[in-house]
Amino acid sequence: MSVVELQAALVSKGVVVHKTTMYRQLEVLVADGWLTVTRFADGVARYERQAKHHHHVVCRLCKRVEEISLNTHLQREEKRIAASRKFTNITHTLEFFGVCVACARQRTHSHTLS
Repeated sequence: MSVVELQAALVSKGVVVHKTTMYRQLEVLVADGWLTVTRFADGVARYERQAKHHHHVVCRLCKRVEEISLNTHLQREEKRIAASRKFTNITHTLEFFGVCVACARQRTHSHTLS
């Protein structure tokens, strides 16, 4: 979730938190390893629980993000690259972009109305 999404979710539950406090607490949770930060092409920081390595698919229209898993072993590739290039602490990000089914339906529906 982005800070805006997180703040809206809290407000919907009757919890009001100042944005500065949220950023400060999120930084602590990231530093302590409870959360990770991901930035997609839109540049918005999104926070998620620290979990096993995964990737994302992002809707180009509504910007919805979904976690996906791959059948390939990219961590093995990281190790190979690190060894062959003499790098340490290698990580990677991988994003797929497309149009989600809800946006595709909406586009199809709006084209049939024109």
